[in-house]
Amino acid sequence: MRPDFVIFYRMKTKRVIDFFFHSVKIPSPSYRENKYRIFLEKKLEKLGAEIIVEKSEEGTNLIARFPSKFSNDWIGLSAHMDTVENGNEKITPVLDGNMIWSSGETILGADNKSTISMFFEAAKTIQENNIKHRPFEFLLTFGEEKHLTGARLLNPEKFISRKILLMDASGKVGGIIESSPTHYSFKIIVKGKKAHAGIEPEKGKNAIKAAALIITSFPDGRISPTTTFNVGEIRGGGATNIVPDEVVIEGEFRSTEKDQIDEIVEQLMNLNLQFEDIKTDLVQDYLGYSLKKEDSFVKEIVQVIKKTGLTPHFTASGGGSDANIFREKGLNAVNLTSGMIEPHTYNECIAVDDLIKGTEIIINILSLSEPEKTRKKTVKKNYSIAPMCGWP
Repeated sequence: MRPDFVIFYRMKTKRVIDFFFHSVKIPSPSYRENKYRIFLEKKLEKLGAEIIVEKSEEGTNLIARFPSKFSNDWIGLSAHMDTVENGNEKITPVLDGNMIWSSGETILGADNKSTISMFFEAAKTIQENNIKHRPFEFLLTFGEEKHLTGARLLNPEKFISRKILLMDASGKVGGIIESSPTHYSFKIIVKGKKAHAGIEPEKGKNAIKAAALIITSFPDGRISPTTTFNVGEIRGGGATNIVPDEVVIEGEFRSTEKDQIDEIVEQLMNLNLQFEDIKTDLVQDYLGYSLKKEDSFVKEIVQVIKKTGLTPHFTASGGGSDANIFREKGLNAVNLTSGMIEPHTYNECIAVDDLIKGTEIIINILSLSEPEKTRKKTVKKNYSIAPMCGWP
């Protein structure tokens, strides 16, 4: 077992904040991550990483490898480079005491750029302090916010690690995502027949009325503690004087319970037995999972969180992440909370303490020995931003 040590005082607090500020200022909405990816590639080159660029028609994944002569126990550190759409607005991060916010007119981009900043600071700290470490890889994906696309297209044969650590869940650092649901999307096309609504409505067949009957036959909202169902979009009709001949209904459902998933799938696929002229398409977006707490990798993560002075806690997620896709591919992926609060909103924020604690977790899980010349030092919480300290 590795010695129990804390590396907090040797980190560059200003540097990790500054890296985060620079990151969020570079726009990278889904499928338009290239500018940010190039920025990261240049930083990885300075770290001496072996870089693998995996291109596809949809986008580019980035793999960076850091070998070690001290161990063959590889670990992957995964994060996504994209953010949700932010229009053409420039993100302006604001430091207010211990909190980092956007200006209030945009998202912040802590999802997932706070984690990427932690990864880079951990790698830099390990190098600067000559810390013996296990071999590790950065697995930086594109298009996570659009159906987890980058992770789907990432070829596991391109990287060595079979254990993958992510920090892509909201909440204070220290949480471990115990379970994530299976997610399905559905699309129902309801056909009717056009007619003039004032002259010969009896010749028409109102698709909107049929769609309303279908929708009201569904469950809605939270069906059980682990299952949700939502109709999120309806399109149909063209004018008030025309009997509508087509309506499209789109929605989703999620559950960690296979029986409930199967029941909803059956209900949707049997709609054509109850209603005429409909077509139902179902897509499984990702498969759910439940962690085994006795798994050795999970146990290791629990111990590392404790070493940071935090109390690890397991929590269920109602959403998906690249971890779902990695686990489908047979990899042992574990997702942690990153400190981000209210992602995808203009209220998105993260505490500086979480940026630091998250970095500390990464350093401790990578480290094999205590750093040389360890000495205690009191860290003053002076978070003024220096111009790219240590990141020329």
